[in-house]
Order: sequence, then structure tokens, then C-alpha cells
Amino acid sequence: QAERDLGRGQKYLDGIELPPTFDEGERQQMADRMNADLRNDQILVDREIARVAREAKELEAKTMIAARKGKTLLESGRPLTEDQFSQINNTISQLTDPDNIEQMEISLDVYSNVQSLMSMTREERTVALNNSLEDITDNRDLIIKQSTQKAYRAIEQSIAADPHQAYLMYGGGEPIEKITKDNIAQSLATAQDNQIKVSAWIGEEAPPMSLSQLNDLKRIGVPALDDILTAYGKEEAEKVLNLLYKEDAGEMAVVGSLALQSDGEASYNAYLAGASALNANPDYKLTGKASLNNDTPRSLFYEATAGLFETSNTKAEKSMQLVADTIYIGLAEAAGLMAGDPEGLNVGLYEQAIKLAVGNIVDYGNNKILLPSRNMTLEQFKSTIDSLTMEQINEMGGFADMPKLGIGTNLGPALQPSDLAVLPDAMLTNLKSGQAKLVQHSEFGQYQVYFGGRPVTNAAGTVFILDLSEK
Repeated sequence: QAERDLGRGQKYLDGIELPPTFDEGERQQMADRMNADLRNDQILVDREIARVAREAKELEAKTMIAARKGKTLLESGRPLTEDQFSQINNTISQLTDPDNIEQMEISLDVYSNVQSLMSMTREERTVALNNSLEDITDNRDLIIKQSTQKAYRAIEQSIAADPHQAYLMYGGGEPIEKITKDNIAQSLATAQDNQIKVSAWIGEEAPPMSLSQLNDLKRIGVPALDDILTAYGKEEAEKVLNLLYKEDAGEMAVVGSLALQSDGEASYNAYLAGASALNANPDYKLTGKASLNNDTPRSLFYEATAGLFETSNTKAEKSMQLVADTIYIGLAEAAGLMAGDPEGLNVGLYEQAIKLAVGNIVDYGNNKILLPSRNMTLEQFKSTIDSLTMEQINEMGGFADMPKLGIGTNLGPALQPSDLAVLPDAMLTNLKSGQAKLVQHSEFGQYQVYFGGRPVTNAAGTVFILDLSEK
């Protein structure tokens, strides 16, 4: 029993010498008893070994669950603090399963690779990623490089969606400041500083601010425009307004664009006057009910602008109509009219509001176009067209020779002079005589030119834009 307690029972049994007086039966009885005791001892040992193994397995599983959280962080490419990195390394040191240890070591290598990529310029990163599948020595190396590429693609997608948010997550940026009415001026200044940092991080110019901050401005609405126009130059303010427009702040963006237009100050002030009147008298809001003349703001706006906007850009049209509605309210109040009474809708005054909101819309040929400025008359525009020279046309990119209908320029033998239907000089003549058709482009004073149902191209082979914005 003493030898059993010391764990040496089997050795004692193997070496025991029973007294010679024991007969064979007594010897067997003694051996059976001691073997039974040893078997019981072994059962207890096996149970203990199984318990320890089970607890070790459970501990390994729990440790690996914790390790996977670190694994996710490592392979996401997000920069980690010293504490986070220390915790992950501490978890790895508690693992005992070789496969689990290798998984975590691979994740550490992926993290190191991604951080190395993030310290490069975008061009350097592209080269590094293109070369990342070279010199693969084994499957472990393949896994590391494929995981590195996957992590970096995720970062690039995040950058494409919102560079500012990506900079916060992956580039070590500061938390993005929420913009409110009370801190808007300071927040816009901070956003400009942050744009410089984000641009340097991604290796190209970043948007002015994060999508979350654009939504903050959207919620503030038109009152935020003065601060935007003060904080940014014209070009940068246009970028902010375009982003706001994409974030469904259409009316706000339209009003902001009025302030940026060279002849838009009166329109901007007219909108502010209408907004002030509407704020003081909510019942001034225009409705869709027909007036005595069977005209509604919607029908008048549509009639004035039909064909002017791209059919797919109904958002721009609706936003501009809302601006025209608000301008009309201000004009009506100034004229002593009941701004909110549908039966009292003054058609002439509403058409004036449309001109202030949209621009000077005229019928030119069979199309509606916007004149280069609200102050220009149709006669002045025609005179500008008549005075165009080939030198001016060439400064805009020049006219390409137009082939006859049905003759391509990219197949078959080279075009012969007899294949050309319109030469540049002849196209200028067609433009002056009204034979060429002008279609409104995206900016004031810019037009696409069509002839024979086809867009006229420039010398470079792209769409020719007649730019009279500075004329």
C-alpha cells in the first residue's frame, strides 16, 4: 500500500518474492488482489489525465476565442495601440495547439505587411501588391500574402466609400467632430485641416469632409451655407455643394450654387427673403392646387423647363422648383400678394422666380437652353453666335471633320475627302445659320452641338462643348 501511494505499485508487484510456503493458489490469490488494486489505481489516473486533457482543451478553446478577436483586428489592418498589441501577444503565449499558434503568427505577419503597405504612397502600394504573390516558398507564405491582399482590398474599399472614416479606422486619425449650429465655423476649419491629412494618407485629394459631417450640414440646412461659403473658396465650396447634392440635400445645394454664380447674388438674396417670409408664415407654403388659371407651381415650372434637364435628373428639377417656390414667396410678399393662396398665384411673378432659381431660359431653335447669364438677352446671345470665329472654336477644342452618315471612322480604309459631309468651316457656318442644334450642357453658357442628329466631336474625338460662359 505504501508503494502504491508513492506510485510505485506496479514496480513493487513485478519484483515481489512471496514466501516459499505460499502454494500456487495463494500466490495467484495475492497476485489477483494486487493487480485489481493497480487497475483501480490506473482507472483513477486515466480519469485524472482525461479531466486535465479536457480542461486543457476547454481552456485552449476559450483562449482561441479570445485570440480570434485579436486575429480579426490584426487581419483588418487597423492600427493597434500598444495595450491592444500586448494583449494579443499575451493571448498567443497562452495557446498550446501548434495549429492555433501558427494561425495567430500568420495574422501577425499579415498585420506587419499591411502596416508596411500603409506607410507607402499609393503608387508604391500598387507595385508592392502586384509583386506580393512572387517568391512564394510554401503554403504558409501563400496564405500570408493572400490575406494581406484581402486586408488591403478591404481598406481600399473603405477609402473609396469615405476616406475620412477610413483614416479614422486605419490611418490613426482623430475622431470625427460632429457639426452643429453652434460649432459650424470651427468644425469647418477643423475639417479643412483634416482633409489635408487624409489626402496625404491616401495619396490623392480627399473629399472636403466625411459623409457623417455632410449629413450634419444637411440637417442644419440652408443656414449653414453662409459658413460654407465663408470657409471655402469658390472651387472648394462647389465640391462641398456637389457632395451635399449627392446626399439628397438638393435644395440646399441649389441655393448654394446661386451664391457661387457670377450673377446669382440677387437670386440668393431672393431665396433668403422667401425663406424668412415662409419661416414667419408657414401657411405661405405653396401647394399643388391649381389656380384660377389652372396653373400650379409644378405645371408652370415644368412648362418653363421642359427638355432643359436630363430626363434621368428629376432630382435637380424638383430641387430647383422648391427653390423657385421659396423665391416666389418672397417676391409675392414684397409685392403685397397672398403668397400662399393658390388662387392668387401670379404667373408672371412665378416665371420671374423660375428665372432667378434656374437661369435665363430661352427657346433657341427647337430646344430650351440657359443663356450664359441671367442678364443676357436672346438677341445678345444670337449676336455672340454670329460673331464666333474659327480661332475661338479651335480654342474650345476645334471641330472634327464629320463623315457622311453611314461611314465609320474606325473600320475599313482611311476616309477620303469625298467621304466628308461637313468640314470645320462649314460646321461653323451651320452653327451661325441655326442648322446646328444646341443642347444645354451641365454648366451655364456651355452647350453640346448636334448636326444631322449626331453630336459634333472635337479634334480629339470627344464631344465638342461650345463654351460661351465667359463671352
